[in-house]
Amino acid sequence: MSIFACLYLNLSFAQQNTFQLEFSLSAGDDARDAIQNAQGNYVVVGSTFVGGSNYDPVISIVSPTGVVLQTKSFASTTSDFFYSVCQTADGGYFLTGGSFVTSNNYDCLVVKLDSNLNTVFHKVYGTPGNDYGNSGFEVSPGRYTVTGTIALGGSAKPAVFTLDEQGAILSEGYLVTNQFASPNYKGRYLGNNEIAISNLTNAISIVDTNGVIVKNYPNSFGIYSTDITKTQSGEYVCVSVSNYGAPTGSTLSFAIIDSTLSSYVGGNSFKVNGKDILPVKVIQDANGDYLVAGNSYDFNSGNYIPILLKLDATGNYIWCNSFKPSVTSSAKFNSMAATSDGGVLLAGNVGPWNNQHFFVVKLDSAGNSVCNAVNYALTTQSQSVQSQTTHSQYTGSIGLLSTVITPFGTVTPTVNLICLSTAVKELNEHSGISIQPTLVQDAFTISSISSEPIELSIFDAKGKLILTRQVANGTLISLSDQASGYYFIKGVQKDGPVFSARVLRVE
Repeated sequence: MSIFACLYLNLSFAQQNTFQLEFSLSAGDDARDAIQNAQGNYVVVGSTFVGGSNYDPVISIVSPTGVVLQTKSFASTTSDFFYSVCQTADGGYFLTGGSFVTSNNYDCLVVKLDSNLNTVFHKVYGTPGNDYGNSGFEVSPGRYTVTGTIALGGSAKPAVFTLDEQGAILSEGYLVTNQFASPNYKGRYLGNNEIAISNLTNAISIVDTNGVIVKNYPNSFGIYSTDITKTQSGEYVCVSVSNYGAPTGSTLSFAIIDSTLSSYVGGNSFKVNGKDILPVKVIQDANGDYLVAGNSYDFNSGNYIPILLKLDATGNYIWCNSFKPSVTSSAKFNSMAATSDGGVLLAGNVGPWNNQHFFVVKLDSAGNSVCNAVNYALTTQSQSVQSQTTHSQYTGSIGLLSTVITPFGTVTPTVNLICLSTAVKELNEHSGISIQPTLVQDAFTISSISSEPIELSIFDAKGKLILTRQVANGTLISLSDQASGYYFIKGVQKDGPVFSARVLRVE
């Protein structure tokens, strides 16, 4: 297991907390990526609107219970955005994004932070035209790779360039495009010096960390791919967008290709009639099943619904849930990452386009949450495989445009923890403490096999502490003055393990 390339860390936590979190700095916030760090917290990056036409990049640290621990941003004279984050071998973070120059000229933003979120370097790379650093990762200690879109030769090129520990360019490589110029070319590091490039009309191109083409698959499954991963058995999995646009809407395509990128193994397409179904990210869980994060777009309202689709090892439909909070008209997922407890972390935005806030969702290993998880049924269609011309190598180079080191400033967001669950079935079952009943009208009793007093804490579904006190064995605890809903009980005795449970208060 390696911390490099932003692979999730195999930490050991007893519990599988789930939550939905909304927090804001302005009326124009957007979380573009989120990961779990070595400390078990969640790192969320994106941008916030600061007035006029300007945006500032933002990084936040969130606890496993949905508490926003720290938020920093840095001010620029125009607009800067973070699109990806990776924790590095030294405990810091490597971030990529975009920096606005003019309406026809964005540059690629790269920032290295230390473990305390202090700036190590802040640099901008690019050419005349629109350049974006859409994803980044550390391939070895102090060696960072950026993938994205660079304007070369009159069109946007899928780009890969690698930097040293000071941000100097070590190598760069580009692909010839045979499609519309996309600002969204990006790579995903698959290990073993392989980077999968997506947002291509041909489904899969694999390059090395120098940007040199290693493999091409000469077929596609739709208009463009959105993410590619590698299976536990070495095959490649690609999610794509097919049949884009009204009135029928696009389909979400899921395809498995063999390890040599020569043979189509299988897959399916999924849709809801009259809506776009847009995949964002795909990961494989410990059981060999697949989770696909994405969004459903409604042509009539212009609103998004964030969805999570579960498929079996061959791409067959298991379930699909939506995770839009009931109090908002629109929400969207932009990223998904596996967490060390077997769960998943998703990030995006919530709220209408002129009042968007950061949105973070943590689910357990079954894809469950205690709130706002609603069945969102998709229909299955047969996969369409089309022949394409594969991409070829393009020779070009970019320049280092700026080495300005800009300090981050600490800012305080407005936070709304929509819901929280401690997933009690994952916690210690041998503490000797129990509660009865778990479906509560007025009160419950907490009991123990020990005579030691119990240090008791009770939290509501938003994580607010409503009671803490020392109680004796067999004490009756009243919830009669509390609203209906879930409450989370934690108790501990001297020299004993922590006991956690969840009760449901009903009228």
